[in-house]
This record gives sequence, structure tokens and C-alpha cells, in this order.
Amino acid sequence: MVKQVQKEAFQLSKQMEKVNLPTETSVAKRIICDMSAMWVAFPMLLLPVELLLAATGARQEYYLYLEETKQKAETEQSDRKRKAVNDHLELKEKKGRLQQDISTLDASADTLLT
Repeated sequence: MVKQVQKEAFQLSKQMEKVNLPTETSVAKRIICDMSAMWVAFPMLLLPVELLLAATGARQEYYLYLEETKQKAETEQSDRKRKAVNDHLELKEKKGRLQQDISTLDASADTLLT
């Protein structure tokens, strides 16, 4: 009985893909069908529009969350790179100033010795 319901659910999923439903709607229907098949054996499941809209909305929010976390990670990485470049430039400037100070101190020490 359970295997038959799973087969019918799989066939229903395939039929939905063949009808070329939008991706979010077919994903929402598949999630709802899978979850309902786990709890109660429904050979043919007609889903209310509100349930489909809720599932589609939740899926879109999840995609938005994934996109935001991806953008956040990318901005953090670019900030780290920018900071590393700025630190490197600052160190070069400090090194140049120190070299200049060393050379002027050497020159003043030489003049004091002579």
C-alpha cells in the first residue's frame, strides 16, 4: 500500500513537471505531497490554493535568505581583502618613513662624529 502511494506520488510529480509548472509551485507541491504521504496515504491529493501559496511563499523566503547570506559572505570576504591591502600599504609607508628616519639619523651621527 505504501509503495503504491509512493509510486503514485512520484508519477504525480512527474506529471506536474511535464505540465511545466513554475519551479516554486512544483517544489511546493512536491514538498506538501511528500509530507502528507508520510503521515496519511493519499492516492490523489488536491491541494488548496492557500496551502500552495503559503508553501511557495516560504520557499521564496528561504531562497531570499540563502541569497542574503551568500551576499553577506561575499561582502565580508571583499572587506577582508580590502583591509589586507590597506594594511599592506600602511606598512609600506611606515617602513619608508622609518628608513628615511634611519638615514637622517645616520647622517646626523656622521656629522657629529666628524
